[in-house]
Amino acid sequence: MAPGTAVPIGTAMGGGGGLFAQNQIPEGNHTAVIYGLILEQKYGEAARLLQLELQNFPRSRAALSLLGFCFYYLQDFASAVMTCVTLWPTPARVAWEHISCLTWLPLAAGQV
Repeated sequence: MAPGTAVPIGTAMGGGGGLFAQNQIPEGNHTAVIYGLILEQKYGEAARLLQLELQNFPRSRAALSLLGFCFYYLQDFASAVMTCVTLWPTPARVAWEHISCLTWLPLAAGQV
């Protein structure tokens, strides 16, 4: 798609106006739109958009972090905690990432 082409973001956005009423955000502007909503203290709209993004990228640390931030400011503390807990590394995840890194390094250096 060409830059500036609108990309559908889903139908779960509900009310609102502008881009959300049309269910479209110009391609390449997702980050600017999300941060713009947060700057304007439209945490509910930003949270809905971030939840849609997480459907496509469920392990996005940036989206999870911002979603937790939005939930906090919406005073939905239970959701904020549950969102942020997914960001914390578990011992198993740390071990897996360490092993993955060790097996990748020789490949990257051309030693295998």
